[in-house]
Amino acid sequence: MRRSAGCRRVLIVVPNIVDGGVTPFNIDLAAALRDRGTSVEQFTMKTYDPAVLATGYEDAPLTVGPGRLGHRPIGKPVMAARLLAAAARADVVLSGWEVGEGLVAAFVAGRIGGKIVVSEL
Repeated sequence: MRRSAGCRRVLIVVPNIVDGGVTPFNIDLAAALRDRGTSVEQFTMKTYDPAVLATGYEDAPLTVGPGRLGHRPIGKPVMAARLLAAAARADVVLSGWEVGEGLVAAFVAGRIGGKIVVSEL
């Protein structure tokens, strides 16, 4: 896929998708970035209930880190490998939460990949 010189790839990392809270903000942010020609991928570190996402918001690519292995100990290494791969595809890694495991995961994955890391305030 060819992209223009101004097009960037952004990875938004969140620990989980919840009903309310910061989730609607991150979904709106992803939509606004896409409207400006930016390729956006969202990454959640835990499994979630798809009913939490409102209709029309599912179009942003969303990777569930541990996949179906989230409840097993093997889920964490699987999630870490998927996160590192997603960060490698991105130009910018954004922490979708301002504190905690989402911030740490975004920072570590972004720095390992030599990417720009941004956090929300």
